[in-house]
Amino acid sequence: MAEMSCKVFVPLNTCMDTNIEVTAQDLDELRTIIDVAAKRGAFHANEMSQVGRVYDKLSTFLDTLMAQNSIEQQEPKGESK
Repeated sequence: MAEMSCKVFVPLNTCMDTNIEVTAQDLDELRTIIDVAAKRGAFHANEMSQVGRVYDKLSTFLDTLMAQNSIEQQEPKGESK
């Protein structure tokens, strides 16, 4: 049977009374936490592939975000594409 994937995006403010903001810095800190926890042996062997997949997705997202921000900072002000 083929694996199915479904992504659902729900604005947090529709579920809660308070607004929660997660920044790129928060995600970078999460990446560091995962790295430190793995180095300290916090995960069982059968969990490592799942942890690694999440870590890789998070790293790719953050690296892409940083690259986009770098490109935006290099573009001269006042010019738009």
